[in-house]
Amino acid sequence: MKFRVVMVLITIVLVGTGLVHRNSLLAQDLQQNNQNQSNHDHDHVEVLTLTEKARHNIGIQTAKVAHRSIDRVVTTTGSIRAMPKRTATVTPRWNGIIKQVHLGLGDNVQKGQLLLELECLNLQIGQIEFITALDRLQVLVQQRQALKAVSAQQIRLTLRQAQINYLQSLITLQQKEDAIQQTEQLVRARIGIELETLMSAWLKAYVSFSLAETELQRTQALVQEQISASQDLNQHQAVHSQAKNELAIIQHKFALFGIGEKQLEQIVTDQSQSLPIWQLLDLSSGWQQLVGLVEEGVQLIQVKSDREMAVAEVSANKQHLLNLGISPKLIESIQRNRTIETFEKIPDNHLLDNSSYLALLADPHQLIEIETAYHQAILANTEMKQKLTAWGLTDQQLEQISQTGEIITHFQVLAPIWGQITQQSVAIGATVDKSTVLYSILNVNAVWVEGEAYQQRWLQLGKSVRVRVSAYPDQMFSGQIDQISVLQDSAKQTTHFRVALDNTNQQLRPGMFANLTVVLDRAEAVLAVPLKSVLEDGIGQFVFIQEPVESQQTQHYAKHEVAVGRRDDQYVEIRSGLSFDDMVVTQGNYQLLQALTQPTSPVDPHAGHSH
Repeated sequence: MKFRVVMVLITIVLVGTGLVHRNSLLAQDLQQNNQNQSNHDHDHVEVLTLTEKARHNIGIQTAKVAHRSIDRVVTTTGSIRAMPKRTATVTPRWNGIIKQVHLGLGDNVQKGQLLLELECLNLQIGQIEFITALDRLQVLVQQRQALKAVSAQQIRLTLRQAQINYLQSLITLQQKEDAIQQTEQLVRARIGIELETLMSAWLKAYVSFSLAETELQRTQALVQEQISASQDLNQHQAVHSQAKNELAIIQHKFALFGIGEKQLEQIVTDQSQSLPIWQLLDLSSGWQQLVGLVEEGVQLIQVKSDREMAVAEVSANKQHLLNLGISPKLIESIQRNRTIETFEKIPDNHLLDNSSYLALLADPHQLIEIETAYHQAILANTEMKQKLTAWGLTDQQLEQISQTGEIITHFQVLAPIWGQITQQSVAIGATVDKSTVLYSILNVNAVWVEGEAYQQRWLQLGKSVRVRVSAYPDQMFSGQIDQISVLQDSAKQTTHFRVALDNTNQQLRPGMFANLTVVLDRAEAVLAVPLKSVLEDGIGQFVFIQEPVESQQTQHYAKHEVAVGRRDDQYVEIRSGLSFDDMVVTQGNYQLLQALTQPTSPVDPHAGHSH
């Protein structure tokens, strides 16, 4: 103990001796430097001349007078505190037993990092249910795919057959149209033959009637002249009547074909009678009446009836295609090109999504039932997956369970935020429930500074704030006001406000005392010097200016009075007394002031240069 006291005293003596020696040397340097002050002529500026050694001993540092931005600021105090949203309490999501502990008190953690593992029976049961739901879903998927493939193919075959039926009905209709044309030609030909036969008979009858009428007239004349007997007249009258009747019968037959007596006479006298008689006649009118007059007419009537049935079948098949959802454009293409659509390019799902197509299935309810079961299985699987996710299983773990069918026996408790563990209540083998606090984690990557102001009027959201703490005197932290209290402290007559600070490097800790500088506004490009370069005495404010170098051995420092303006925590505005690019002393200026004001100093305060 005595040895320690002696050593401390020796140390104090040595340190004191060193300080005395340093101050003695400094005084000697200043006296030696000031011996030459009388060589300079000064009016009112006080000047000190220092050697290089003296400047080194004092630690002189300078800075240029420059144009800078000066903030108008208000200073106050505050304290650092953690953000509530950046604190987290870790509790298990269900009851279990602690099997492994990976992190403990004081450890830094990242979001999602493993803290501990629990064994949970509910978790294992949930995984088994999840695997069961997956197996059922897979079975339904296979059944659904197979049934959809069969159903889609059935729909394609049905649509194909409907198109074939329509195409066949079109072909049948065309055949009936061709048969009608052929039968009509036969009917026309038969009518022509009949007309030619009747024409021959009519000509024969007409000639016979003409001859009979001529003989009758001649006989009547002879009877009147009493040349011939009345007996001959009666005979000729009977022949004439018979010829007339025969001619009338034939003319009646012609009348059935729409040919009158005058038309017959015209045909007889027509120069083109070498043509078939039916070609000379206009048979377009009364065609239906003419058809029944020949045997082929019955066939024509049947063929026309068949055509009407074919037309109806085409119409029905076309309507069926429309009801199946086949577009009129495709129907027109079938009719025009005599081709059909296979629907092979249309996916199964698109076919099965069409309600009209579903109606084509032999048992559409079977597809509906399996589709319902499939969606229910998906829903059940999703619910189980969401349940396991809520319990803490990751997507990767769920995928692993789905692929392998192996359950996870240990449940992982992960860190919910970045930060440091500030509280731990875990032990291997302990039983925990949802109310058990396992960990407390604090994240200080961002913190709040709570300050108070006496003048609320300059408080505004978004105002820039510079913060300094005693633990880091040379470092400045920047932030903005993000909250201003609506209440005022009645005792202190102050208003509380809050500043958000980035603390990624975690230098700031809750509870630290802080000095706050609130930036009110800014003046741009004003003449400014560092704040620590300006000194005050009883008269005013002044700085020391380093004069331009006249000699490498000495340097002159002149005291200049200045008028200052606004200031912030770093710089002060110079309104008069300095010029741009002047070199002001920022460190060692207190020693220079002491040298000027020492009563025992040989330096003449009025000696120096005249400026």
